[in-house]
Amino acid sequence: MASFMSFIRKVLSSTGNGGLNQGCTFVISCDGEQVRLPVPPSSYEVENPYNNATIRVNNIGDINMIGTPGLKTLKFSSLFPAQQYSFVDGQADDPWSYVKKIETFATKRKPCRITISGTNISLACTIESFPYQEKDGTSDIYYTLNLKEYRYITPEAEQINDITGLNGRVAEIPEKREFNIYPGDSPMDIAARAVGQFSKIEQQGPQRLALYKQLAKKNLKAGDVVKATRGIVSLNGKRFTL
Repeated sequence: MASFMSFIRKVLSSTGNGGLNQGCTFVISCDGEQVRLPVPPSSYEVENPYNNATIRVNNIGDINMIGTPGLKTLKFSSLFPAQQYSFVDGQADDPWSYVKKIETFATKRKPCRITISGTNISLACTIESFPYQEKDGTSDIYYTLNLKEYRYITPEAEQINDITGLNGRVAEIPEKREFNIYPGDSPMDIAARAVGQFSKIEQQGPQRLALYKQLAKKNLKAGDVVKATRGIVSLNGKRFTL
């Protein structure tokens, strides 16, 4: 029971002091479905590997060789509540329904996307591990989610790779995607999520900026609906052509 109360104090403390929990939402989506975490984690950790290497050269010594960026990882912990605590974001479902949904995402063999409102994190990813447990006799489920960046490769990579012997991975671009705006979402958050649904990697930067400039002029509010198709984004039925 002590560990549970310690967690509660940590959550309430971070919320009261304007920490990550305040107005922040975590949404995990995969193949047209999504899960909004009922208790936003009080913190998260992003790791950015850059694959630098050190080599030793005769008569010179060690030399640091600059590498290429590796795959980002994102890790956080929280709980799926069995009771409607005051710190729960909205009306929570049965805790095991969240477990089942995330396990389904992990085994679909399709990339997921994690979006954290109020930040620049909108990352295509895979679920690397999802340990969870019950404790404290509350029926709450405590979990840790470990995610790794999923990097799309553009259609130009259709040749057979000399090393792997495999065809290049082509971005899986859906015809249509719809999502809601959550409290704390900024125009840049929304632009990143919308453009990332249908654009190739080399197109995303200019299109994201163009959409951001248009959305920044609008009075965005929670509950607004954004629809993204190839080359067209609409907000509450109003179209923006990129």
